Amino acid sequence: MSDGKITYTSSFEQVKFSTGARVLSLPSSTDGANLRGFTASCVCIDEASFIDHLDLILQAISPTLSRDPEAELLLTTTPGGMHGKFWEMYQQALNDEDVWYV
Repeated sequence: MSDGKITYTSSFEQVKFSTGARVLSLPSSTDGANLRGFTASCVCIDEASFIDHLDLILQAISPTLSRDPEAELLLTTTPGGMHGKFWEMYQQALNDEDVWYV
């Protein structure tokens, strides 16, 4: 009988929960090729403003997110200047609240 607690095991690359859920840490290649083939309900890209080819990474994970209409993409970052794909997406978010959230 279970006491209702969720347990987990962890390693450098992942955390596995007793519910069957897992969190993977995947360092990205320049073009995102190592991200293809995964299924995820949420993808979090950290320090997005410092990724030189963010558009290629987003292209690579697009099929992963399109499999689930509830899937989420989170881009988190510290300020990286007023340039690059993250800045463009941020500007679009300011102008189109129906599509993007800031």
